[in-house]
Amino acid sequence: MVESKTHLVVSVALVVGMISFAITSLRMFTRVKIVRSWGTDDVLVVVAEILAIAFMILLIIGATNGIGSHVQTLSPQDIRTFLKILWSINLVYGTQVTFSKLSILVFYRRVMGHYQWFKWATNILIVFVILLGLHSDLALFLFCRPFNYYWDKSIPGGFCWDLELDYFINLALFIVSDVAITIMPIPILSKLGLPKRQKLGLCLLFGIGGFVCAISIARVIQLPALSGSKDMTYDIAGPLIWYYVEATFIIIGACGPALKPFFSRYLPSIIGSTRAQEPSPPSYETGKSHEMQRFHRSAGVSGGGRARFGEGESKEHIIGEDPRIVRAMDVALTMEDTPQGRGDGRPGSETP
Repeated sequence: MVESKTHLVVSVALVVGMISFAITSLRMFTRVKIVRSWGTDDVLVVVAEILAIAFMILLIIGATNGIGSHVQTLSPQDIRTFLKILWSINLVYGTQVTFSKLSILVFYRRVMGHYQWFKWATNILIVFVILLGLHSDLALFLFCRPFNYYWDKSIPGGFCWDLELDYFINLALFIVSDVAITIMPIPILSKLGLPKRQKLGLCLLFGIGGFVCAISIARVIQLPALSGSKDMTYDIAGPLIWYYVEATFIIIGACGPALKPFFSRYLPSIIGSTRAQEPSPPSYETGKSHEMQRFHRSAGVSGGGRARFGEGESKEHIIGEDPRIVRAMDVALTMEDTPQGRGDGRPGSETP
């Protein structure tokens, strides 16, 4: 018999936690130093990362107070501490996942909101995710009467509701939201007129959600066996690890698309740069009239001092642009010789 899973819980918490922190920090660097713009989605993902750090701390503390240890090796006080930490983990998990998904959805709406159908779908999902998160958190507070009966079964007259069915329904709805968030950008991404390498890179960034969905399903498969466990503190270690990995990778998935400006600038070989190749300036001969090439300029539509689409000097135009804000202009340039012996002698100046 394996004595303990404590070291496994601590190791996974530290490794995955450091990866999540590094990716989030990289996103903050990208937004502040490269894009030079800060949005609501960035605030939401930072809050989610703070909660992820709290989740990591709870796992580490829990590993020294019962998580991963056999129940027969624990004292009644250890079990009470374990149950308190387990309740806190459930609260942090639900709140963190809600903020992470909201960050993704707000990002979607910011860079793809000019597609009307997508904007409506995103708004509906935002409301759905908020309501689902509130339901999850409220269930924890209303689960037992009195509240602290959850971890102290010695309280006379205390009881807990049987919310197993509600719990599984809630998990199913979480998976539905994961799948919806993952597949929503696919119709738009598939129509992008980008090089295959760049389109593949974007799909991989958005496709992290598929990995999260797989983790959610794997975790749900383990739950029926856990409900009848006689060694809860030991058996719950695996599902809690999956909980943490899932919640953390949602943050990584939220950061992924926002990191494209970073890869475009520093690692273009991975995802490709969206910056158009600038042609060599044409040479003009004096005394002739030349027509400059037609060029397109993306103009951000201002709204209260903030660009409506593609904040940060179009560095986030990764999903296409609203055709209403694209302008084309023709410019004809005429250069003439200056008569010798007149004027100030400088090329291009005219004699008044």
